[in-house]
Amino acid sequence: MIPALAATLAIVVQDHTALRAAPRSGATELTALWQGDVLEIRGQHAGYLKVYDYRRERGGYLRREGAREVGLTEADAPALLAVLRFLRESRGFEALGISYGAAYLKAVPAPALTAEPFAAIAGMAERLADEASGAGPRRADVAAHLEVVAQFGIRMRTFERNGRIQVCYDGELFRRVLSLPGAGSEERARAALALTRPDCIDPNAGPLARESVDEERRELLERIDEQGLSALTKSLLHARRATVWASVAYQHARRREPSGPAARRALGELLEVNAADLGADRRAEYVDAVVRVGAIRWAAMTPAAPMGSLTLSATAGEPGQTCLTLADAQRPGAEPLLRRCTYEVAWRGYRAAASGGFTPPSPRLFLAHGLSRDSGAPRRLRSACNAVR
Repeated sequence: MIPALAATLAIVVQDHTALRAAPRSGATELTALWQGDVLEIRGQHAGYLKVYDYRRERGGYLRREGAREVGLTEADAPALLAVLRFLRESRGFEALGISYGAAYLKAVPAPALTAEPFAAIAGMAERLADEASGAGPRRADVAAHLEVVAQFGIRMRTFERNGRIQVCYDGELFRRVLSLPGAGSEERARAALALTRPDCIDPNAGPLARESVDEERRELLERIDEQGLSALTKSLLHARRATVWASVAYQHARRREPSGPAARRALGELLEVNAADLGADRRAEYVDAVVRVGAIRWAAMTPAAPMGSLTLSATAGEPGQTCLTLADAQRPGAEPLLRRCTYEVAWRGYRAAASGGFTPPSPRLFLAHGLSRDSGAPRRLRSACNAVR
């Protein structure tokens, strides 16, 4: 929730703006201000603004050109919205845009409020979190900008992933967009995509927590209507649905419940993606969906009746284990030819591929190919997909 702003404010528009002890350039620099910092104006003198910074609990002077005075009346709302629209897609100015967005929310009357400012602020918060995570060019001032936006209630979640810190926006304003009845289809779709990002799921979440998260993601994506969406957003939506349904299929298989319907839905969503619409910048999302769906594709296949004398059966082993046994049907009661147990998921649908004309070179390879570690991409497959990007 973005808190109310005080009246008679100035918004800092330049990074490293000096807050000085007196209204002259040679005065002691008390601190450096950053774009988006909100200050209360308490006077003016010799081209300087006398201000008070509530975030740092410090007063001082700064040059007038380093900040812009903003009004918070209903008459000021159109001008604030115009600045917000200009800044929302300007990389490097996320903190400044969020600050103007907060001022607009204070100035606009409630009956005139739409989903647009919430979507704009949330989008800039997400982009700032991506920059903090190292996506794209890394700016040295990103940490300071995160502190600036925190004063408006923009909260970030952090956790370690693959040896680095992942920063993610908590998505409160995206949820606000989804709750507003007047939100456009494009705004709702982009909000849903932001709230279902796989890289913003805590990698340390246990199976039950992950299952709950996947169910929430599935329900959220299912509520999005594709009518009126751009080709890019529609393909992104199908790719994300394919990823989520693949994870749901894995969760069903892990509990030894029927996973075929979820796996077939994942395959169907993947077929709806037009890779050309995504372009080179979004190709990684498509490749990720392909690999994740490929990992559970066996669940979508109907196991064929056994052919020949060899039979493959699955039985329970130790608690949590699944054991695959390869036996000769012509020798009942004999010791099985091969028995392998795993705490992972055994995809027995591989039998359909084997009976359809592909003969595995050995029973050992047959069982190895029938096992998948999880609904994510095995590292071997991910490397292969990255090589063809």
